[in-house]
Parts: sequence; C-alpha cells; structure tokens
Amino acid sequence: MYKLLMIFLSFVIMAGCSISFTSEDKREGINLEIEEGLSIGVVGDIPDYENDKVDFTSVNPESLKEEEYDAYFVTDAYFEELASGEWYDVFTSISVPVFFINTNKELIIFLHEDFNYGTGFEATSHSTGLANDNEKRHRWGFGAPDQSTDVNDTPDIIFELILKTIVEYYE
Repeated sequence: MYKLLMIFLSFVIMAGCSISFTSEDKREGINLEIEEGLSIGVVGDIPDYENDKVDFTSVNPESLKEEEYDAYFVTDAYFEELASGEWYDVFTSISVPVFFINTNKELIIFLHEDFNYGTGFEATSHSTGLANDNEKRHRWGFGAPDQSTDVNDTPDIIFELILKTIVEYYE
C-alpha cells in the first residue's frame, strides 16, 4: 500500500512540474531597449551586426587593461593570444563585460593561468562573457556551440542577448 501511495504521489508531483511549450512561448526577437548608446571595443574583427545605438570600435588587446569601453568583444583572431597566462590578471579583475564571440572553448581557458587555447575544454555555448565586480565574477553563456569561430556566423539573436546583458549589468 505504501508503494502505491508513493508511486501515485510521484506522478502527481511530476504532472505538476511538467512544462508545455506553445507558439506563444516562441520569440521573434529580444526586447532590447538601449537608452544611451553603447561603446564596444572589438579585439579582432568587427561583426556585421548593426544597431543604431551601438558603436563598435576596433581596438588592440592592450585596451582591455584600460577598460575604456562599456564592453569588449573578442573574436577568433585573438582567442589564442588572450588565452595565454599573461592575460590571466586582466580577465580575473576586469570590471567591464568581455564577450568571446563564437568561441569553441570554455571560458575557463581565459581565467586560469596554466591553460591555453589548445587545452581541451570544448565549448558548451556559442559565445561566453565575464565581468568582475567587488562582490563576484559574472559569467554568461549564449546559444549552442558552433563549429565555426567566424564572428559573422553569429546569429543576431546572440548579439541582442549580449547587448541586453550589458545594459542589465550596468542597471
């Protein structure tokens, strides 16, 4: 009798936890409201993505140390260089958001001085990001991994999610 009761309760609990998806759950895009313009320094190739409120500027990696922009995008031309131990201090202390666009490696390779881009850690998301504040390290992941590391193979929805994250980070 006890077993039957437990089985019945399990079904009731599972039924209460079920998730259903309807067409109303699908999104056409992200509601992105940027009141003031965002200035993003891009270490690597500037993406084809366009938004009137976002200014992309090509910068060299040293700009990461100065934190001159609202956020940074890093693209595949610099993944290997910035995954070296000499950048460990920058990424473990930088307070502005940094996003590695369409990387095929996990964020940890940029946060551990003994790892490099050749170290395993295959990506579990399309693009990743980080920022540090006095309280904690923020980490973000967007989308499913892609074989390509070309910034222009990044879907617009990923850029919209990243920009929304930047805005929310500063709120």
